[in-house]
Amino acid sequence: MIDRFKYKILDTVSNKFIDKFSKDNFCLTQDGFIISLSGEIDTNLKPIFCTGIKDKNSNLIYEGDILQLGGFKEMLYEVKWDSYMSRFYLLDFITKKSKADLVDNSFYEIKGNIYKHKLVLGDKK
Repeated sequence: MIDRFKYKILDTVSNKFIDKFSKDNFCLTQDGFIISLSGEIDTNLKPIFCTGIKDKNSNLIYEGDILQLGGFKEMLYEVKWDSYMSRFYLLDFITKKSKADLVDNSFYEIKGNIYKHKLVLGDKK
């Protein structure tokens, strides 16, 4: 379950992931802040954490990923983190209600993420 401790870095200004993020140049605090080697907190960078679970294609699932369940187009869920309960859960796009805890399930397939694929979510901005 070492994958559970992986993370990607999102630049919240450009809404893009930093491809060549070097952990030698930054560190992640236990509060989830990104700090440069000069000691400055970069508030434009946000860590996106891995669930430690893989989809049916063996791709790691991260918070913010859009999952389809069982091949049904209408069954789309967003992976969310509940800091109060310390768990990942699925948010149903139609009802906007929590569906269930995210469990190791080979029926999930990643269809995108909320940062790159706004149109999947119905956001036409």
